[in-house]
Amino acid sequence: MKQKNNPLSNKNQPDNGFTLIEVAVVMAVLSALSSFAIPNIINTVKLSRIEETKALMNSYAADCLGQYRVSTDITELKEKVPEYLSDQKLATLGYQLDPKNNNCETLAVKPLNNKDKDLLYEMQFRIYEDDKTGSVKVFKGATPSDSPNPRSLPSCRGWAGENCGLSEEAQARIDRLNLIAEERNKCTTNFNNKQINKATGPVKTWRAPVNDEDMGACEDQGICLFEGKSYRSCDEVEVARQKKYGDQCKDWTKDMAKQKNNKKSEEGEGQTLDPQCGGQLYWFHSGDILTSFEEWEEKNEDMKKSQCEKDRSRIKTTSHKGEYVIKPADGIKEPCGNKIFVYDGEILNSVDYDAKLKQIEADKKKREEDNRNKQKKEKETDKRGNICPKKTYTDNQGLKCCPSNPTKKCNKDKKYRKKASICGCWYKQK
Repeated sequence: MKQKNNPLSNKNQPDNGFTLIEVAVVMAVLSALSSFAIPNIINTVKLSRIEETKALMNSYAADCLGQYRVSTDITELKEKVPEYLSDQKLATLGYQLDPKNNNCETLAVKPLNNKDKDLLYEMQFRIYEDDKTGSVKVFKGATPSDSPNPRSLPSCRGWAGENCGLSEEAQARIDRLNLIAEERNKCTTNFNNKQINKATGPVKTWRAPVNDEDMGACEDQGICLFEGKSYRSCDEVEVARQKKYGDQCKDWTKDMAKQKNNKKSEEGEGQTLDPQCGGQLYWFHSGDILTSFEEWEEKNEDMKKSQCEKDRSRIKTTSHKGEYVIKPADGIKEPCGNKIFVYDGEILNSVDYDAKLKQIEADKKKREEDNRNKQKKEKETDKRGNICPKKTYTDNQGLKCCPSNPTKKCNKDKKYRKKASICGCWYKQK
């Protein structure tokens, strides 16, 4: 029987396996290759997640735009969110919602883990109204990390364009546009509500910004409503009202004015006759017809001013002396409420009034001093210049004389000496 050859025992058969050295070399090569390939594979996976997140953000923006088209009120976007917004879905892509920007007006996502920030980047969108055209637009922004992976920058620019790495200036520009859109919407909403309520009278409308510094304004531009319909001026409204109701409103306002009542409520509200006046409010004061509370207040203060001027003239004709407050004191126009000083029909200020009183007091003291000096002189001498040591008498000639003790005779050179009936008199001789 022929014996089979055992290949394992055949020393002459060639060896087809790898040596240990060869295996080691191969493993080293594979290890070196994997050090390059594995990070690249991970980065590729992350980049694919970024692209999926961008697609998801686009779907969110489309959802929010659809909600805006239903309400047409851009301010309501702050209260709305995309229908299929999901934290769990974003987490599978390595992202999370920014808690400060998580509504349809501004929606932002950022990396879930800090270790991914070198490649993943923050991205956002904002929906705003263009202040010039009034159309709704979507702004996209993105903020890479301080040390971004170069491979993420093309993706970032693909999402946000020049707004990749949003500057403070760009952020301020978007904030300005959002604020303008919000104020414009308030103005438009107010205008629309007045039309719905069939209001009549002047109405403010939106004025668009004229330059980059101007914010626009809701202001009176001459537009006027009549029963909710817009006219270019209030004169046109008056024509429309006259055409519809004739002179009914005008006759009513004339009748109210004839009553000369100062008509207004505590809140300053006017009066109207519906529907003849179409909701136009009127105020009445002293026979005048006024169309605003501001006009009524101006008229009221003018009336007070007239009363105060009359009161100022009146007080000069009275015997009042001293301080006086011109009435009615609650008036805000001159001379109402002014403090004046009155003396003998003359109106003075406080300085002149004090000087006047001091002068009057000084004049009084001088008169009193003069009277005292005069009385003293009359008591000490008679009309002939005699000094009377005691009291004086009148002789039969009606002249004052002094008693001439002890002689009781008049001077011999006086012709009337023998006719003295009271007593002898003596007179000082020159």
